[in-house]
Amino acid sequence: MNNVFCIGGEVSGKSFIGREAFVNDIKKYFIDNKTRISRAYVGLTRMGKTSAVKNSFSSLPENIIYVYENLNLVEGYNEIWQGICNQIHEQINKKNIINIDEIKDYFNDIENDNIKWIKLTRTVEKIFAYLSEKNLKTILILDEFDNAKILFEEKTRYFELFRTIFSDGRFNVSAITISRRNLYEIEGTTYQSSTFRGVLEFIPFKGFNYSDMKEYFDVFSGLDITLNDSQKQRIIYYAGNVPYLLSIMGHYIIEAINDGEDIDIDRIFDKKCKTINDYYRDCIKHLERDNELKRIIPFIKGPNIGVTPNDKQELFNLGYFREENGNLTAISEYFSTIFLSSAMLDFDIWPELINLEKKLKLLIEHELTRVCIHHSVTGKNINDVLNLIMQNTPNITKGDIAKYDAFIRDNKKIYNIDSSYLDVLSMKDSIKIIRECWADIFSEYFNGDIYQNWELRLDKCSRARNPVAHGHEEYLSELDVQEIDVYCKQVSDVLNKTYKSVKPDSRHYSELEIP
Repeated sequence: MNNVFCIGGEVSGKSFIGREAFVNDIKKYFIDNKTRISRAYVGLTRMGKTSAVKNSFSSLPENIIYVYENLNLVEGYNEIWQGICNQIHEQINKKNIINIDEIKDYFNDIENDNIKWIKLTRTVEKIFAYLSEKNLKTILILDEFDNAKILFEEKTRYFELFRTIFSDGRFNVSAITISRRNLYEIEGTTYQSSTFRGVLEFIPFKGFNYSDMKEYFDVFSGLDITLNDSQKQRIIYYAGNVPYLLSIMGHYIIEAINDGEDIDIDRIFDKKCKTINDYYRDCIKHLERDNELKRIIPFIKGPNIGVTPNDKQELFNLGYFREENGNLTAISEYFSTIFLSSAMLDFDIWPELINLEKKLKLLIEHELTRVCIHHSVTGKNINDVLNLIMQNTPNITKGDIAKYDAFIRDNKKIYNIDSSYLDVLSMKDSIKIIRECWADIFSEYFNGDIYQNWELRLDKCSRARNPVAHGHEEYLSELDVQEIDVYCKQVSDVLNKTYKSVKPDSRHYSELEIP
């Protein structure tokens, strides 16, 4: 069976899957439209931006000159314009629709590595003005535009020439920049007034939509490969809607079939898909380098401080966020669960809140035998009994427990670490367990008070620790943070005073102490 799924590099032909709406949009506005247009396509790495753009321009009329320049392949600013003008020169020769001799001197001037700035500017403008006079339209693609931050040396004049070519009515140029970051981050503070980014329409380039995903799974059907709903969900769990990752999964599924193996998605991922883990590690590095990690974690893992609704929308536009079953997911559920949790280990977050969360979990572990007696459950190990305890605790859902199970399983799979439910339990669910056993057990640690006397403080700390929920956002002000900080200290103080004076019936499950 031929493997239509390619790993790495640009794709075309049968390997180019999805993006029908994108291709039609490009053809409508850049090829069929007579009006000039400039766009900045911005999205996460490996979303297929380059492949989608190139496939959109696979067939062009004679009056269009198509120029593609990859800024990662040049070493300096002048070299960009040399590359652009060389491609224009070659296409004019090939098309043979104008007299190249009329502007050959301009192309010769551009080839001079020591050309002065003012002459470079005027020569480039003369070339594009001449093409416009001859009713030739130029489509200019600048890929890997993130590198402009280095090549342009944050100089206003370097951005200004491109701004002029993209916006001046003398030039019949439609342009596209392709980048991972927003143009305002690339351009920086080079401008006092008009900006380069101001002449391009920002278009977020995201992962596959519903139609693209359907086309992806239809490829398997077309090869007489039947994937059930569970298998499809496991593919999406690992790859999200990222074309590159979906292609990796597809490639190795077909390879497994060619080798006579069953379609076991988890086994295929474990044995073959190291590249996906490498991609996610690169994403973490990008996020750290771009200072974006501190914006993502509050939405996915919490605590929900230091972020705004604008942050969420921007991360959606960049492709880091998507909605999945009513919840906010960063790239994929696998990335959100495993890699962001690992990234939090070195992440400077709210210390008082995190310390309180640890103390509440240790308190449950300290009293685990009595909690088991309260729920009339037994088990061979801590995870057995905690699973039954959570099942018996009101408002802890089967979906919550399933998420904990997935995290424990993947933590073992990737890092070979044995985790307990207490390692992954949210503060919200920890408090639910404590509340359920309050009268029998945990009121002793709160000076015998009724739960209602501590409910407000525990509830506010719990909500602050949780991620910013999708659909019912709760962003904390500085006053909220100060208030919750006080509540954290109040709860911690009472536990520090009462912990050693209250003796559990047994220490069978734990010898840990709350510091």
